[in-house]
Amino acid sequence: MDEDFSAQWQFHAVSNITGAHSLIRSFAEVNPDRTALTGISWGGYLTNLVAGVDHRFAAAVPVYGAGFLHEESAWDGQFDSLGIEGTQDWVYLWDPSSYVGHARIPMLFINGTNDFAYFVENWQKTANLASNAQYSMIPELKNSHLHGAEPGEIYNFISTILEDKNDFNSSIKLKQKGSEVGYSIAPAPKEVYLAFTAGDKRSPERDWQLIPIDKVKGKVTIPSDARLWYIYWVDESGNRRSGEVLSN
Repeated sequence: MDEDFSAQWQFHAVSNITGAHSLIRSFAEVNPDRTALTGISWGGYLTNLVAGVDHRFAAAVPVYGAGFLHEESAWDGQFDSLGIEGTQDWVYLWDPSSYVGHARIPMLFINGTNDFAYFVENWQKTANLASNAQYSMIPELKNSHLHGAEPGEIYNFISTILEDKNDFNSSIKLKQKGSEVGYSIAPAPKEVYLAFTAGDKRSPERDWQLIPIDKVKGKVTIPSDARLWYIYWVDESGNRRSGEVLSN
């Protein structure tokens, strides 16, 4: 943080990504209107930054990576060492919450309920800033490059946009009145669950429960002790999807 803006790591990382994008778009075999961006963990963090500044991509999928890192994350100790003013400067310059709200493209946000680095609440707050976001909060998805590259949802989401396929097209509507929630998912999914946690520990240590619910009935009662909850479903193409993670 003591270096000039243009000397800092994130500046060069984002510059390298956008430069590589320009190079790829220049190739004769590439349709410049059909490029997409994805990254895992810190690469997901960078995906959020780049999606907000390089508007030439057609889609983006950050895996794990999220913003609001100063509001609890694996980097709490680093923010403590920066102090209040230094943290404010870092958030302004480099937190995804300062950038992803400028993204104009469809984005799929993927994470796991117990990710050790990017906590659930901050991940959802980040996704809510994007103007065209979909979610895949996968129960207990582990954090590693191996596990982060595994979800077929990454390819299905991108190919649906870039290749005019139809492998990622379901959506959910919610209507809540007190503890009663009505939902409709179209097209009809294979499986639907209520995912919730009553835990008050830090995000990675919480216990989550996954309860099958009637995909036809379209109603569910949120347990009174649920602190966070969301509707989780598997669509007709096998994609693991989720609605917004909400507090009770």
